[in-house]
Amino acid sequence: MSKRAADLLNKDFPEKSRLEIKTRTSNGVSFDASITKNQDDTIIGTLNPKFVPTVAGFSRHGVTVGADMDTNRNVKLHAEAANLVSGLTTKITGDTRNDIVTLDNTYRHDYFTATSSVDFFNPKGTNALIGATVGMDGFALGVNTRYQNNGITALNASVAYNAVDYAATLYSQLKQNIVGINYYQRVNPRTSIAADASFDLSHDSTANKPKLTIGGRYEVDVLSASFVKTKFDTEGRLAVSYGQRLNAFASLTVGGTFNTNSFNKAGGHNFGFTLALND
Repeated sequence: MSKRAADLLNKDFPEKSRLEIKTRTSNGVSFDASITKNQDDTIIGTLNPKFVPTVAGFSRHGVTVGADMDTNRNVKLHAEAANLVSGLTTKITGDTRNDIVTLDNTYRHDYFTATSSVDFFNPKGTNALIGATVGMDGFALGVNTRYQNNGITALNASVAYNAVDYAATLYSQLKQNIVGINYYQRVNPRTSIAADASFDLSHDSTANKPKLTIGGRYEVDVLSASFVKTKFDTEGRLAVSYGQRLNAFASLTVGGTFNTNSFNKAGGHNFGFTLALND
């Protein structure tokens, strides 16, 4: 419900070195692959093939099958049907390493959305996430809860208002005694800003300091889709990034995150880039 603010404050701030490749064949098979070097110098590769069957019964229901694999020997197989019933999307995922099957359902209506995600055969116990959102005339109200190991471990609620150029959301994490508010505004066609403030209402005096993050994005050039982003929070972390489309098939984003509390000391600063290639 606060997607525009969350995207501005969280996306396109790389702290790892990452290469992404996306390609699609003429028969509907797509491949997404990536190689990522983490901050601890470990390297992980992923491969995500996806196929859309053209058989009449499958295509009529929007069926997609695929897999998520990585070099840590994690393999997940999944199948999704986007039109079994009008407005209903169902996805089933099998985690071959942990022997867990997950069933996800999303139902969308003009004024209502409901989601559920349930694990089966999980050795750690039942894990279920259920949520619902209702909206009209720019206003939206959403709730979700997580049930895990015979108890409710999360209960969240939020109310939002979305307009063309701005949006505001008031949210709460009731189990964690946290409330917050975020705001997004498109100041002009090239400039947008966002802020998020959260408050810990627990009785622990060391944890109830308000947290504030502010950020902005400026579109440098429309033709090359180049942009500059920055954000700063009350923990002293400053992040900056620059992104640009290199050509019709490649884009590059570079960025850095700095700990301003120890700016002149080694460590605590992260740099990264994401090079994305697609056909």
